[in-house]
Amino acid sequence: MTKIKYKRFMEAHFDANNWEELALIFENGGDYISSHSRLLRSLHFGDDDYGACVGDVLGKVLRFPENQGLLDQYISDYFGETAMKPEITIKPNFGIPSDQAMDESLVSVMMPFSGFDTVYSSIKHSCKEANLTCKRADEVWETPTFMQDIFNLIYRSRIVVCDLSGKNPNVMFELGIAFTLGKDVVMIAQDVSDIPSDIKNYRGLIYNTSPDGLKAMSEELEKRLRTIISKV
Repeated sequence: MTKIKYKRFMEAHFDANNWEELALIFENGGDYISSHSRLLRSLHFGDDDYGACVGDVLGKVLRFPENQGLLDQYISDYFGETAMKPEITIKPNFGIPSDQAMDESLVSVMMPFSGFDTVYSSIKHSCKEANLTCKRADEVWETPTFMQDIFNLIYRSRIVVCDLSGKNPNVMFELGIAFTLGKDVVMIAQDVSDIPSDIKNYRGLIYNTSPDGLKAMSEELEKRLRTIISKV
């Protein structure tokens, strides 16, 4: 990872606590952080020279070869394993803008649109009860192409719920994107036969569309969501 990528990430995401912890972790060079005359003050007041302070400190601490590994491990442990992954492009031509980052509270829902409003309402209720934000693909319009919006939504999401009912080809495609990006995927379906054979080793939540069935699905989905976020 280049120093400029570290600088941009740390400038955007580090708070005073992160810097103080890093100073304790570095046996060599930690004093460059704790004794810097401007770093934490500039951060606190939002001064224009904060980026320059980050670059100054980073240049000094990374003179010690062992500190890069310690920095990588700290960022992975604190922000998640994918935090510093390099920008990627997924064919066909799905690009990740530089401002995209994972939202730990975001659940994206991939499902057929027509005839599934009551199902989506039940999913939204599950997310609300688990203190999570829920978005469906048709609720996002950020780029000129629908599929780029879907890709960005999945990329930002902590969890992806995929309703495979009816073996909708669009949802199957979106499921593949979610698995490729290493997301926590929760599959639901109205019939077990809707889940393709090559992914039946992944547990799915089977539900029916009666009021009682949707209530039961919502309760089970909430439990699953809470289990996933408890691992963060």
